[in-house]
Amino acid sequence: MAAYDGDADADALAQRLATDGYALVADWLSADDAAHVRLEAKALAFEPSRVISGGRKVVDAERTDEICWLRGASGHPPALAGVAARLRALGRGLGRALARLDGRRGAPPAVAAALDRAVARARVRRQERRPATILADDGDGAAGAPPAMVARYADGARFTAHVDAANAGELPFGTPPDPRVLTAVVYASEPAGGWRPGHGGVLRVTRPLGAPSPGLDVLLPAGADPATLDVPPRRGLLVLFWSALVRHEVLPAFEERLALSMWYNEPPPRPTDACSKE
Repeated sequence: MAAYDGDADADALAQRLATDGYALVADWLSADDAAHVRLEAKALAFEPSRVISGGRKVVDAERTDEICWLRGASGHPPALAGVAARLRALGRGLGRALARLDGRRGAPPAVAAALDRAVARARVRRQERRPATILADDGDGAAGAPPAMVARYADGARFTAHVDAANAGELPFGTPPDPRVLTAVVYASEPAGGWRPGHGGVLRVTRPLGAPSPGLDVLLPAGADPATLDVPPRRGLLVLFWSALVRHEVLPAFEERLALSMWYNEPPPRPTDACSKE
């Protein structure tokens, strides 16, 4: 399993997230690692996915993939556990990199506003003598050790357009706010001979900013809508985006589409002792 390459990688990804709202990294997962993940995934106990409806998780035609959660840092097959650990390490680096990001000119207004709020939280953490990060880290308990989700799509399975983290105003009264800040997805499968359009399973991303990033326009076929980006689920590709800002969907998949997802949460507030005396 390749090691996380440190804050230099995180700084570049943080800048892309700030200017575009999303980032893509080809071959983040090696062919060998992906092959081991696919082998281990065959033994997982997948179950039908669910969506939130009326504050409850229900099976719905909006989402027809199968999922398996990898909770905790131990007890999982080695390749899957290695990818999950690497994703968590990436989250730690991104949290620090986004907190120290300087200059957000050109960022979509929604992205700039999200960064402003996140950096303000990091400033409070620094004043509390905690690590300056916009994401929960190792010192934040369960919030800083997010689970990984393995999702399998096939036989026309899809997930209709949505954002991962609903805004507070869209949640039923009394529902806790969604703490997810960033979404990470890495693909581990690819049909023999490589992905082709007929295989489906494309991740369709609605860009917060209309123009494609430099170098990414090669993914756009002639005549494509510049407000969206269709991301083929190519083996090893890592996709990152803001959980509450980037609307996306998975188009019907007709070949197996295996992906690992992880959501990076905002840091929880510092616990206070309500019974303490002055």
